[in-house]
Amino acid sequence: MLTIKVSHLDLQQQRRLIACTKTYSNITVNIATMPLDGARPFDMTEGDSIDLALRWMPGERQLLVYSVSRPGA
Repeated sequence: MLTIKVSHLDLQQQRRLIACTKTYSNITVNIATMPLDGARPFDMTEGDSIDLALRWMPGERQLLVYSVSRPGA
């Protein structure tokens, strides 16, 4: 059974959008976004990586920065 933990939330107030990390039981950590209305998080990154330390950049554009760690890299 695959379990998912959502953490490291960051709000993009102008678009009413939350970015977060989704940690899966297989140790993969993806970046996801979800609207404030309570919809499920949608993965923005995928693969065998650990994506962390996310932050929305200020301004009109919808830019999200984060750190990536890949096993064996």
